[in-house]
Amino acid sequence: MTFTFCHFLCISNLAMLFYITYAGWTVGVKEQREHFAYEVGIGFTLSYVTLAFGTSMIAFVYAAFADFTP
Repeated sequence: MTFTFCHFLCISNLAMLFYITYAGWTVGVKEQREHFAYEVGIGFTLSYVTLAFGTSMIAFVYAAFADFTP
């Protein structure tokens, strides 16, 4: 059984939100926990959006190559 890099990127958004909430519990104080969970959530969200947009643009460029080659 082999795992690919894609396996680790295919975490559902719902599971990602649960991980963010769980990470917030380690801080202890409610205000700090909410602030920490927000910062972690922003970091994960930006990385997932960047990855999804970049992958779709690469797929679009490869699909367009066939149309523009002589």
